[in-house]
Amino acid sequence: MMKCPRCKSTDVAVTVRNGNYSKFNGRRFQYSDYSALTCCGCGWPWRSKAKGVLALPDWSPEAEARYRAAVGVESGMQGEETDAV
Repeated sequence: MMKCPRCKSTDVAVTVRNGNYSKFNGRRFQYSDYSALTCCGCGWPWRSKAKGVLALPDWSPEAEARYRAAVGVESGMQGEETDAV
């Protein structure tokens, strides 16, 4: 089981599996050995190519709800711009 390097939580989900979207390649998907992970406990993002990534769930509405509840964000990812008036 993978643990968050920041808070040591095991509630981790895969946001991009085996690839990335970089500005360098026009924001198109490019295969990679690495996957992007996000901790649902503290929101810490990181990349890993550990074998344990295969057993982790993909990012889902349920994972986002756990993330929001843990960090106290009501809508969207932390730091996301909103159109509040």
